[in-house]
Amino acid sequence: MNNKGVSLAEILISTSLMVIIVGTLHTTLIASQSFWETHNASIAIQSEARKAMALLTRELREADGIIIDQSANSLTLEFVNSEAQNIEYNWADNGGSAFKLTKAVDGGTALIVAHNIKTISLTDALDDITVNLTSFASNRQGELDNYNLVKKITKR
Repeated sequence: MNNKGVSLAEILISTSLMVIIVGTLHTTLIASQSFWETHNASIAIQSEARKAMALLTRELREADGIIIDQSANSLTLEFVNSEAQNIEYNWADNGGSAFKLTKAVDGGTALIVAHNIKTISLTDALDDITVNLTSFASNRQGELDNYNLVKKITKR
């Protein structure tokens, strides 16, 4: 007898193998997506911290008349830049601009220069200023991921 059909056992075996393969691919896809989202969040918080630090570094190097007013939950930094403009940076961990670093030029409208800044502190020594900045973002599990930068800026 010449049977050209497929037996029930062959169908069950091939279906089982397909379920295993598809399940493995699905698990891999979910794990990859989770890694990608975590990595993107990490890049975002690092980018915010670096952006804020680069701006502060550039301006503080040539600043005159630096005034730092800081507490545990706020910071105000005032100085005159190389173009004789009055610059004011503000940060607070509460209120309408919570966790945002803002900058105002000559008393104008404060613009946001960085988001998700968890903490920022400045230490003014005679010839340099040390900036300690931490940015944050929440991950998929609802936990906070932090990124900390510390930079010593020599005044000119």
